[in-house]
Amino acid sequence: MAGLATPFCETALSAPPWGLLPAAMRVLWVTTTRRGGDWLTAAFAEDRAAKIVVDEVLGATAAITRLRDETYDAIFVAHVLGELDALEFIEGLRAGGAEDPLLVLGEQPDSELVALCYEVGGDGYVATAETTTRGLIWLTARAIERHQLIRDHRRLSQGERQRLHMEHQEADRLLHQQRALIADLESLSAATARPRLAPLAVAETARELVERMPAAELSHSALDPQLVAHYRELLRAHVIMGFGNLA
Repeated sequence: MAGLATPFCETALSAPPWGLLPAAMRVLWVTTTRRGGDWLTAAFAEDRAAKIVVDEVLGATAAITRLRDETYDAIFVAHVLGELDALEFIEGLRAGGAEDPLLVLGEQPDSELVALCYEVGGDGYVATAETTTRGLIWLTARAIERHQLIRDHRRLSQGERQRLHMEHQEADRLLHQQRALIADLESLSAATARPRLAPLAVAETARELVERMPAAELSHSALDPQLVAHYRELLRAHVIMGFGNLA
């Protein structure tokens, strides 16, 4: 296997249709001095199924430092006994919240590490002696596609939760308005149920009170009797007709 030596053009802005290889990929190769990345770069360059740029770092510490500043489509981790434990490294990345596609490349057979790789959060294990460059490219593309689907699903789930929350708030608001309306209707119904005098009966009662006013009460007034009589008639007319200004 080998990799690409040409300079990397930026990854395509738009993702390829599902199920197809992306036009370009940028991967980080975390390895040791014992397993340098020249062979990986040469293998990708020879296959040419997609433009793949390989950035190489030595050791887990250098990889974490690089990942703070750079983003990659996928991360390859070499599993080198006694030098770099890829499973431990991946488990630490996942615990720290990393969501990048992570593939382990090693010399051990698949049967020894595939299950362990999945259990720590890896996206696959590749025994370099048992795979082809095209197989590794497709495995990488599938891992990238899987993580893109996970991100899309998360966004859709968050949008759905927000929509349901807004609908719940709107339902609460409408329910509050309906309860307030029912309370107003109940108050109005109770008010109309109380006995009330008809307007004509009120007018008749007021007129009788005016007519029954003792003449003695009026005699103490300083007003002219004719003026008092005139105002009595105005008061009677106002009470009977129900409008006008007494000022």
